[in-house]
Amino acid sequence: MGRWERWLLGLVLVVLVGWQALQRWASIATDYWWFQSLGYESVFWTQFRSQWLYGGFWGLMSLLFLGIIFFRIQTILRPVFAQADRTRRSSSNWFGWLVVGGVSLLVGISASHEAYQFLLWQNGAPFTETDPLFQQAYDFYFY
Repeated sequence: MGRWERWLLGLVLVVLVGWQALQRWASIATDYWWFQSLGYESVFWTQFRSQWLYGGFWGLMSLLFLGIIFFRIQTILRPVFAQADRTRRSSSNWFGWLVVGGVSLLVGISASHEAYQFLLWQNGAPFTETDPLFQQAYDFYFY
C-alpha cells in the first residue's frame, strides 16, 4: 500500500469516526434537553451512567477474554513464525492487538444499548403491588 493510499484510508477512517461521534453527541444532547424540559434530569443521568458502566464492563470483559486468547495463540504459534523477519512479526502483533481492542470496543458499544434491560430487571416491581396511578395490581396488565 502506497503512501497516498494510507493517507486516504486514514482520512476516511477519521471522517467516519468523527461522523459517528457527532451523531452520538447529538443523540445524547437531545435526550438530555428532553429530560431537562420535563424536569427528569435524574432519570437521564441514571440511564447515561448505567449505559457507560454496563458498556464499559462488558467491553473490558471482552478485552480481557480476547486478550488472553490472542496472547495464548501468539505464544503457541511463536515457534511456527520464528523464521519470519522481525518487522513482520512486530507489525502483525500490533495489528492483532488493534483488532482485539476494536472488537472489544464494539462489544462495549453493543452492550451499552442493553443497559435499559438491565435497569428494568434491577428496578422491577413485584406483580402483587398496586399501580399508584390506576389503582390496579401490576399483574392486571399482563394477560
